[in-house]
Amino acid sequence: MKIRERSENMFQKAMQICEVALETAGVEEITGVGDMMEQLFFKNNGGWVPLRLAADRGHHGILDLLLASSNVDGGTMLRQAAEKGQDMVVKLLLRTGKIDPDSKNEYDQTSLCIAAYNGHEAVVRALLATDKVDPDCLDKNNATPLFYAVHKRYPGIISLLLATGKVDRKFQNKEKEMPLWWAVWNGYDTVVKSLLATGKGSAVSKNKDILMLLVAARNGRDTLVETLLATDKVNPDAKDRNDQTPRSVAARFGHDAVVKILLATGKVNPDSKDKSNRTPLAWAARSGHDAVVQALLATGKVDLDSKDGNGQTPLSIAAELGHEVVVKLLLDTGKVNSDSKNWYNHTPLSIAARNGHDAVVQALLATGKVNPDSKDKSNLTPLCWAVKNRHIAVVRTLRATGKANLDPILSPYEVHAN
Repeated sequence: MKIRERSENMFQKAMQICEVALETAGVEEITGVGDMMEQLFFKNNGGWVPLRLAADRGHHGILDLLLASSNVDGGTMLRQAAEKGQDMVVKLLLRTGKIDPDSKNEYDQTSLCIAAYNGHEAVVRALLATDKVDPDCLDKNNATPLFYAVHKRYPGIISLLLATGKVDRKFQNKEKEMPLWWAVWNGYDTVVKSLLATGKGSAVSKNKDILMLLVAARNGRDTLVETLLATDKVNPDAKDRNDQTPRSVAARFGHDAVVKILLATGKVNPDSKDKSNRTPLAWAARSGHDAVVQALLATGKVDLDSKDGNGQTPLSIAAELGHEVVVKLLLDTGKVNSDSKNWYNHTPLSIAARNGHDAVVQALLATGKVNPDSKDKSNLTPLCWAVKNRHIAVVRTLRATGKANLDPILSPYEVHAN
């Protein structure tokens, strides 16, 4: 630290001497100083400690002298300062009027583009204030300052760029991603609000609107869902190519807060079916999301016995996967057919027995409304399935009813089950 402080003090004294000389004689009267200054201020310590000191202390004359040197590239200097977030250096360089603030590097990146990518808000503000930069410039990565700001999650810079009124929010990068789409996909709530705050119409097409809402619902981004719905430009009940609605995907992935938000709009059908003939209730039952099941049941507008493409009801699906809590929620309504059959005549009881879900078997038997000896199209009873798959606990539960018979052809398995 002491060596660094001594170096900075030496550079400071050198700058003061040069500044006095410049004020006395003028740049044009000092020959050879340009090369000396370049050597001193750009090639020592990587070049940036002296330049920072010059900017911080307001040595305008030194900057003029350096820029007057034939070996100093003002555009490069500006872009490097923008990259490092040295807003004082940027402002002093811009104040000289001798640098094109919109010059590009070999990747077609301007100082504004570089500053936006690195999140240097003060630099972005200084560059935009010149009114000599293109806020929507495109680099060789096919990206704009706005896209970089969204990608890197810098809401302050996004607001500055949008305030110019000169950026295209519908711009797509080479992956066909739009700024708003990217922000929604990654769950950047604040960024989405910044992009929508200008109130200049939808930032994407109608097809993208439903996709954005679906993505937000799928990922459980309840704040984003509310933000998108507040625009009044998205249909909360729109369907994708599989006929799934935002509510369906939210139910499938267990996002009860999102489900409740969508239901509260009063604009959604809580019992809509997708191409697999499954309702939101069926998806929630399949995934075992009891909070979602409760929210849907509370509407009083769902068909408890609706069958999907396999002929299974929400109860059958929950029984198959052993979701005991969901099974009990459905049974407690008193409005569900506890002995319904799918296309193969499998009942919830036989399905639960086949898969060894003893707690579910007990819950179904407790209703007193199921036939413990029903047969499917293979002529197998729940007990047959339990014995065949060696689910001993289920075998004991079924035999305890005194109403479950074992098919004679499976008798060899009974020995292993006892």
